[in-house]
Amino acid sequence: MSASRLAWFSHEICFWHDPGAGSGYVPVGPGVEPLRQFAVDPDLRRAEGLVKATGVMDHYTAHTPAPATDEELLLVHAPGHVERVEAASAAGAGDAGVYAHVNYH
Repeated sequence: MSASRLAWFSHEICFWHDPGAGSGYVPVGPGVEPLRQFAVDPDLRRAEGLVKATGVMDHYTAHTPAPATDEELLLVHAPGHVERVEAASAAGAGDAGVYAHVNYH
């Protein structure tokens, strides 16, 4: 019996994610300075680079993720949410939630 390995899913497009500016849990408005989001390109690239440079990646099996099917999305999201995200994407992106700027594909 072989030991199972940890999986690492990554793709260049993951680094293109743009969560936009935000202010944490405080609603954006007058007197609230937007902050740089924590999960942005330099941070994500550095994290993956450190995993590779330190040899930790040797303990993982690397995979390229595939887009989720509607059936897979519906395992964790309500149908109405999936429909709202698809509609926002069709309109050129938008918000999927309070802190979730999206592009469906």
